Amino acid sequence: MSYRNDERPISWSKIILSIVFAVFSIVVAIFLISWAETNYRVWHQHMIGKAELARAEYNRKIRVYESEAALMAAENFAKADVARAHGTAEANNIIGASISEGYLRWYYINGLHESGSKTYIYVPTEGMMPIMEAGRIAKSEFKE
Repeated sequence: MSYRNDERPISWSKIILSIVFAVFSIVVAIFLISWAETNYRVWHQHMIGKAELARAEYNRKIRVYESEAALMAAENFAKADVARAHGTAEANNIIGASISEGYLRWYYINGLHESGSKTYIYVPTEGMMPIMEAGRIAKSEFKE
């Protein structure tokens, strides 16, 4: 046995037992940390999988709702087109029943007046060939 300064004997068995306990505690701590880390990784991957599944289901629901909305919009557009066609057909029937030669002539003249721009009217002559710009051509022949 050895003695320290205060004259108490050093117990080597206690020192060895303390070292063995410390090493054992370190080994157990490393084992527990690795076990916990492995379980955490498994739990973390499980949670990531759940999140991806929820995101996929949500995106699928969004696509379903968007397709249902597109279908409803197409049906409404079709109904509007049918209603517009019925209105046009009815208007054509009313106009067709009340149209006359005088009205058509007035409508044509009014359209020419409202256009506001210069309008050239070519009048067919013999052989259904229009005389186009005859005045200009005739003036240029006389100048030569």
